[in-house]
Amino acid sequence: MIYYVPAQGLYYPEEARLPDKSSEREQQTPPTGSLRLELQPGLVPQVYVDGYYVGTLDDVNAELPFDVGPHRLELRADGYESLELDVQIFPDRSTTYRGTLKFVEPVSVPAPDIPAPTQVSPRPPATIYFIPGCYLGDVPPKDAGLPAGCDPSRAITFEN
Repeated sequence: MIYYVPAQGLYYPEEARLPDKSSEREQQTPPTGSLRLELQPGLVPQVYVDGYYVGTLDDVNAELPFDVGPHRLELRADGYESLELDVQIFPDRSTTYRGTLKFVEPVSVPAPDIPAPTQVSPRPPATIYFIPGCYLGDVPPKDAGLPAGCDPSRAITFEN
């Protein structure tokens, strides 16, 4: 059997057609803008937006997309003071922030006094006794007061 499809496509009655959702999807997407960060060369801080880690400055290629509105930005780098910014993002606009993170002088911490190791005498070897389903301990089974039915001749020993 052969089917032919007309060039203009198949005919569907109006009630069978699905509504076009593309315009609804466009309306559901919140408007966005971006923030470009320009900091001192060689510094690659961690970037936090509204309290959430988003990556390093290199990870985000120095430009962050944002939903429109106010946001809290924090930049952290080892050896530098954290930089916190409150930013306002506008629709379809890119804002550039140029700044530097302040270097923090390392604080020298004195090494704690560590006492010299003391000599500890080695522990005498210990024997562990095991009777399957009955006993496990370091007291010989004959001296352990085993319950009735526990056969001391089945004891397995482990030397430590």
